[in-house]
Amino acid sequence: MVKGNVEPIAERDAVLAWCEKNQGKVLRSNGIPEGFVIRREYGMTHLEPSNRQRSGAGFLLCHSDKGVLVPTPDELRARNACYYAARDERNAYRAAFLADLERVSFMQGAVDRVAFAVAEYRRAVAALQVVAGYPNPDHYALEELAGVIKEERQR
Repeated sequence: MVKGNVEPIAERDAVLAWCEKNQGKVLRSNGIPEGFVIRREYGMTHLEPSNRQRSGAGFLLCHSDKGVLVPTPDELRARNACYYAARDERNAYRAAFLADLERVSFMQGAVDRVAFAVAEYRRAVAALQVVAGYPNPDHYALEELAGVIKEERQR
């Protein structure tokens, strides 16, 4: 799971290279990296992948939507720390974690134990429901006495 969560860097590096080459130029829709679109909303200008749903995700270029200049690479990094410094920190943590086989093994054991305990808990709650569930007028009190946790359904 941890290995699958390593975040790709190709997209962010392409935007950084584009800023390096075009810094200080007026932002035009015909001069942006291939596969990206410009989104101007709420007084901000973003560069986002054209295949991404409108989720607000994208590279913040400027806190303006008029007369926007392509930022310097340093400005881009500062405005989008989640894609640069923070992503590097997250990926470095994941790499260090994966390199420590003892920690990986311990984590896998912990995950397995929790998954087993949750499954066992759910079986026990189901068994309690058979003997003490509705229409038993005391089913809420019995669930409270047993420490039953109300689980929210996953989406």
